Amino acid sequence: LGDTRYGAIITANGGGYSFLKSAAQGRFLRFRSNAVPGDLPGRTVYLRDERTGEFWSNTWLPVRRPLDKAMYRARHGTGYTVVECEVSGIHTETTYFVPMGALYEIWRVRLTNRSAAKRSLRAFTYCEFASHWSLAQDTVNLQYSQNVVLGRWNGDLASIVSNPNLPPPESSHAYIGLAGAT
Repeated sequence: LGDTRYGAIITANGGGYSFLKSAAQGRFLRFRSNAVPGDLPGRTVYLRDERTGEFWSNTWLPVRRPLDKAMYRARHGTGYTVVECEVSGIHTETTYFVPMGALYEIWRVRLTNRSAAKRSLRAFTYCEFASHWSLAQDTVNLQYSQNVVLGRWNGDLASIVSNPNLPPPESSHAYIGLAGAT
Protein backbone atom coordinates (compact mmCIF):
# COMPACT_ATOMS: atom_id res chain seq x y z
CA LEU A 1 0.00 0.00 0.00
CA GLY A 2 1.21 3.54 -0.50
CA ASP A 3 3.48 5.44 -2.84
CA THR A 4 7.15 6.52 -2.99
CA ARG A 5 7.12 8.12 0.48
CA TYR A 6 4.71 6.10 2.61
CA GLY A 7 4.62 2.34 2.34
CA ALA A 8 2.67 -0.41 4.06
CA ILE A 9 2.91 -4.18 3.74
CA ILE A 10 -0.22 -6.08 4.76
CA THR A 11 -1.18 -9.75 4.76
CA ALA A 12 -4.59 -11.46 4.67
CA ASN A 13 -4.40 -11.63 8.48
CA GLY A 14 -3.62 -7.92 8.87
CA GLY A 15 0.06 -8.61 9.57
CA GLY A 16 2.87 -6.53 8.17
CA TYR A 17 4.32 -3.10 8.85
CA SER A 18 4.31 0.54 7.72
CA PHE A 19 7.18 2.89 6.99
CA LEU A 20 8.12 6.35 5.80
CA LYS A 21 10.57 6.32 2.86
CA SER A 22 12.57 3.28 4.06
CA ALA A 23 11.41 -0.04 5.47
CA ALA A 24 14.76 -0.31 7.30
CA GLN A 25 15.24 3.27 8.56
CA GLY A 26 11.71 4.66 8.53
CA ARG A 27 9.61 1.90 10.03
CA PHE A 28 6.98 2.85 12.58
CA LEU A 29 4.65 -0.18 12.69
CA ARG A 30 6.35 -3.22 14.12
CA PHE A 31 6.68 -6.58 12.40
CA ARG A 32 8.46 -9.23 14.45
CA SER A 33 10.00 -11.76 12.09
CA ASN A 34 10.53 -14.12 15.03
CA ALA A 35 6.95 -13.81 16.34
CA VAL A 36 5.21 -17.01 17.40
CA PRO A 37 2.69 -17.45 15.97
CA GLY A 38 3.92 -15.67 12.86
CA ASP A 39 2.29 -12.71 11.12
CA LEU A 40 1.85 -10.71 14.32
CA PRO A 41 1.32 -8.09 15.69
CA GLY A 42 -0.17 -6.43 12.60
CA ARG A 43 -3.31 -4.30 12.34
CA THR A 44 -6.33 -5.53 14.27
CA VAL A 45 -9.87 -4.38 14.89
CA TYR A 46 -11.37 -6.21 17.87
CA LEU A 47 -15.14 -6.55 18.18
CA ARG A 48 -17.12 -7.51 21.26
CA ASP A 49 -20.82 -8.24 21.69
CA GLU A 50 -21.72 -6.28 24.82
CA ARG A 51 -24.66 -8.55 25.67
CA THR A 52 -23.00 -11.97 25.31
CA GLY A 53 -19.33 -11.10 25.87
CA GLU A 54 -18.40 -12.89 22.65
CA PHE A 55 -15.36 -11.31 20.98
CA TRP A 56 -13.42 -11.71 17.75
CA SER A 57 -11.09 -9.83 15.43
CA ASN A 58 -11.74 -8.57 11.91
CA THR A 59 -8.98 -10.89 10.64
CA TRP A 60 -8.39 -14.52 11.59
CA LEU A 61 -5.34 -13.56 13.65
CA PRO A 62 -4.93 -12.85 16.49
CA VAL A 63 -8.15 -14.29 18.00
CA ARG A 64 -8.19 -17.39 15.73
CA ARG A 65 -11.92 -18.16 15.81
CA PRO A 66 -12.64 -21.74 14.68
CA LEU A 67 -13.51 -21.66 10.98
CA ASP A 68 -16.73 -23.58 11.56
CA LYS A 69 -17.91 -20.57 13.65
CA ALA A 70 -16.50 -17.73 11.53
CA MET A 71 -15.89 -16.80 7.90
CA TYR A 72 -12.84 -14.84 6.76
CA ARG A 73 -12.01 -13.70 3.24
CA ALA A 74 -9.27 -11.35 2.00
CA ARG A 75 -8.51 -9.77 -1.33
CA HIS A 76 -5.59 -7.59 -2.31
CA GLY A 77 -5.82 -5.02 -5.09
CA THR A 78 -3.64 -2.24 -6.41
CA GLY A 79 -3.14 0.00 -3.40
CA TYR A 80 -5.70 -1.58 -1.09
CA THR A 81 -6.60 -4.72 0.86
CA VAL A 82 -10.11 -5.75 1.90
CA VAL A 83 -10.70 -8.29 4.67
CA GLU A 84 -14.18 -9.62 5.35
CA CYS A 85 -15.30 -11.49 8.45
CA GLU A 86 -18.61 -12.86 9.64
CA VAL A 87 -19.21 -14.05 13.19
CA SER A 88 -22.63 -14.68 14.77
CA GLY A 89 -24.47 -12.71 12.09
CA ILE A 90 -22.16 -9.67 12.23
CA HIS A 91 -20.43 -9.03 8.90
CA THR A 92 -17.30 -6.88 8.96
CA GLU A 93 -15.60 -5.43 5.89
CA THR A 94 -12.30 -3.66 6.56
CA THR A 95 -10.57 -1.79 3.77
CA TYR A 96 -6.93 -0.82 4.35
CA PHE A 97 -5.49 1.82 2.01
CA VAL A 98 -3.18 4.80 1.70
CA PRO A 99 -4.68 7.80 -0.13
CA MET A 100 -2.52 8.95 -3.05
CA GLY A 101 0.22 11.30 -1.86
CA ALA A 102 -0.72 10.83 1.81
CA LEU A 103 1.61 10.04 4.71
CA TYR A 104 -1.00 7.97 6.55
CA GLU A 105 -3.11 4.88 6.10
CA ILE A 106 -6.82 4.45 6.63
CA TRP A 107 -8.64 1.45 8.03
CA ARG A 108 -12.27 1.82 6.94
CA VAL A 109 -14.53 -0.58 8.86
CA ARG A 110 -18.11 -1.36 7.85
CA LEU A 111 -20.28 -3.42 10.16
CA THR A 112 -23.54 -5.04 9.08
CA ASN A 113 -25.89 -6.89 11.39
CA ARG A 114 -27.21 -9.81 9.32
CA SER A 115 -28.99 -11.40 12.26
CA ALA A 116 -32.56 -10.66 13.34
CA ALA A 117 -31.46 -9.66 16.85
CA LYS A 118 -30.68 -6.13 17.96
CA ARG A 119 -26.94 -5.98 18.74
CA SER A 120 -24.73 -3.76 20.86
CA LEU A 121 -21.11 -3.96 19.77
CA ARG A 122 -17.91 -2.37 20.94
CA ALA A 123 -14.90 -2.03 18.64
CA PHE A 124 -11.30 -1.02 19.24
CA THR A 125 -8.10 -1.10 17.23
CA TYR A 126 -4.64 -2.41 17.93
CA CYS A 127 -1.22 -2.15 16.32
CA GLU A 128 2.31 -2.07 17.73
CA PHE A 129 4.52 0.90 17.02
CA ALA A 130 8.23 0.48 16.37
CA SER A 131 10.99 2.56 17.91
CA HIS A 132 13.97 4.49 16.60
CA TRP A 133 12.57 4.36 13.04
CA SER A 134 15.00 1.48 12.56
CA LEU A 135 14.34 -2.17 11.79
CA ALA A 136 17.60 -3.26 13.45
CA GLN A 137 17.11 -1.19 16.63
CA ASP A 138 13.48 -2.20 16.94
CA THR A 139 14.38 -5.88 16.66
CA VAL A 140 17.15 -5.88 19.26
CA ASN A 141 15.56 -3.39 21.67
CA LEU A 142 11.97 -4.65 21.78
CA GLN A 143 11.59 -4.36 25.56
CA TYR A 144 12.98 -0.81 25.54
CA SER A 145 11.08 0.38 22.50
CA GLN A 146 7.71 -0.58 23.97
CA ASN A 147 8.24 2.17 26.56
CA VAL A 148 9.28 5.11 24.36
CA VAL A 149 6.39 5.59 21.95
CA LEU A 150 4.25 8.68 22.51
CA GLY A 151 0.72 8.73 21.12
CA ARG A 152 -2.03 11.33 21.12
CA TRP A 153 -5.55 11.29 19.73
CA ASN A 154 -6.82 14.15 17.58
CA GLY A 155 -10.41 13.27 16.78
CA ASP A 156 -10.26 9.99 14.85
CA LEU A 157 -6.52 10.31 14.10
CA ALA A 158 -3.78 8.89 16.28
CA SER A 159 -0.59 10.95 16.18
CA ILE A 160 2.34 8.67 16.99
CA VAL A 161 5.86 9.84 17.78
CA SER A 162 8.47 7.13 18.10
CA ASN A 163 11.19 8.09 20.59
CA PRO A 164 10.46 11.84 20.63
CA ASN A 165 13.80 12.66 22.28
CA LEU A 166 15.89 11.49 19.31
CA PRO A 167 16.50 13.75 16.30
CA PRO A 168 13.58 13.09 13.93
CA PRO A 169 13.82 12.07 10.29
CA GLU A 170 12.23 14.44 7.76
CA SER A 171 8.86 13.92 9.44
CA SER A 172 8.66 12.65 13.01
CA HIS A 173 4.97 11.87 12.89
CA ALA A 174 3.12 9.01 11.30
CA TYR A 175 -0.66 8.93 11.28
CA ILE A 176 -3.14 6.09 11.32
CA GLY A 177 -6.76 7.07 10.94
CA LEU A 178 -9.80 5.04 11.83
CA ALA A 179 -12.82 6.25 9.91
CA GLY A 180 -16.13 6.04 11.69
CA ALA A 181 -17.99 2.76 11.21
CA THR A 182 -20.90 2.87 8.81
